[in-house]
Amino acid sequence: MVKLLRTIRTEERRDVWVAFVTLFWLVGSHAVLETARDALFLSRIPAARLPLVYLAIAAASLAAVQVHARVAGSLRARSALGLWIAAAAGGTFAFWALLPGLGASGLYALYIWSGVISTIALLQFWTLLSGTFSITQAKRLYAPIGLGSVLGATAGSAAAGAMAGAVAARHLVLVAAAGFAVSSLLPRWLRDPGAPAPDKPERAREWGALADAARFALHHPYARRLVGLTAVAAAVAAVADYLFKSSAAASVRPAELAQFFALVYAALNAASLVVQLAVVQPALRRLNALGALAVLPAALALGGVGFAAAAGLSAALLIKSADGALRHTLNRTASELLFVPMPSWARSRVKALADSVGQRGGQSLASLAILGAVGLGAPPAALGVGLAGLGALWLVGLLDMRRHYLDLFRGQLDQDRLAPLHGIPELDVASLETMIATLDSDDEAQVIAAMTVLERDRKARLVPALILYHPSETVVEGAIALFVRAGRRNALHALDHLVDHPSVRVRQAMVAARSALAFDERWLRMRLSEEESPEVRAAIMVNLIAAGDVFGSDARDALDSLLAHGTAAARVALAEAIA
Repeated sequence: MVKLLRTIRTEERRDVWVAFVTLFWLVGSHAVLETARDALFLSRIPAARLPLVYLAIAAASLAAVQVHARVAGSLRARSALGLWIAAAAGGTFAFWALLPGLGASGLYALYIWSGVISTIALLQFWTLLSGTFSITQAKRLYAPIGLGSVLGATAGSAAAGAMAGAVAARHLVLVAAAGFAVSSLLPRWLRDPGAPAPDKPERAREWGALADAARFALHHPYARRLVGLTAVAAAVAAVADYLFKSSAAASVRPAELAQFFALVYAALNAASLVVQLAVVQPALRRLNALGALAVLPAALALGGVGFAAAAGLSAALLIKSADGALRHTLNRTASELLFVPMPSWARSRVKALADSVGQRGGQSLASLAILGAVGLGAPPAALGVGLAGLGALWLVGLLDMRRHYLDLFRGQLDQDRLAPLHGIPELDVASLETMIATLDSDDEAQVIAAMTVLERDRKARLVPALILYHPSETVVEGAIALFVRAGRRNALHALDHLVDHPSVRVRQAMVAARSALAFDERWLRMRLSEEESPEVRAAIMVNLIAAGDVFGSDARDALDSLLAHGTAAARVALAEAIA
């Protein structure tokens, strides 16, 4: 916890804490609503009907995202977030008041409502944050902000469990509505980034319809794969959720479902808290975002194999444990990071497409598959095999995504090469590999940008000494200066190679670096006797004088001679060497 807090800089504290508290109340309120929804639905309606609800949520979410796109286009991001959460509060309160008279149809509607409002509210929340923070800030701050989600879910589930034994499950819906009402008041304290400026005139048009975002993603390899991965992840989640809830409905008495779900969700959220505090930041620091994303599908694929071998509530709980501990912590944070490097004009559109069409499309396909399996009388173990297969497909998709993730990073480097300290994220494993590979580029601007970023991240030791053999004079001069600043004595062997370099400026820089890293009077005097360039001879003499090996009248006479008889270039070289 302390390490997470230390990543927050003074000027960032307000935005981080407001985002944290907003997410805490929002997710906590939804956790209470989720407990009530599951208990009310499964106590009166067969679990086999769940895939129908998933399909309805997918359709309703698509319509809601279209409305969201048009409303958000006319409001500032902060106002849109507050509006959606306020609508969640009002709608949830209406369900509490009307549920007794709605019968079974009301339970279906409540289930769908809870799925839709969570999609829209969290979509708007993370879209607002992606415009508020740069990618470098996001990699530091999303973990502490995401802690609000875990703590909120834990607190919400614990509160629902404490109340479930004393009040009817329906009254938990009223508690959730009150929590949403509190949440709706908080976004006004967030810094609003406003509308992002388009990169090109043709991008200035309104992208309200999902069809426009779909056309963009269709022609953008990275965006297309993001949406596809979101669909596969949603299909995995739908199958895992069905296995858990159908197993619970078959094993737990209806009257005890509310307490059972509250207890399980509270335990899972406590595990999520441990993961958020102890795993997320180290994983993001040591792995790339795609490596961190591979943990959940690998765990669920193994869980699917286990369920296929021994179907039942215990196996389903293991699957739910992996999903509950990782999906909203490590997986959510890493997933959000995949959107941040995209241009601001495309980020929110692609995210809306992924969270609606991708997520709900994957959920719909999985629901249809479950309905087909149940209708054909397939045993529960068959769904375990399906879960394992989907987890494996998710892993394959992540492997395919890696190349496009690195291509996007290289493009970011190319755009920011004239000011590399501002646009490049803190390096993870994949981006570090990209940086080192970029050092072999023929584009001198890219090489210099890569060296600057490595030095910024205190990884100058990873710049190979062989870069001094680069054909670009500018690159070689930049590398020499970097090696001096980093105290890289292990580069001396490559520096000595530069004594015959055709560039006078490179040989001057080499003399200065050689003297700074490992001063050697005999070497300098030998070079003085062999060097033909007046400019390089001036640099050698200044270094000998500075070290005290030439002093007194000899030093004065040498300098006077250079000033009186040296060429203009030699006098400039003398001034530069003295500087």
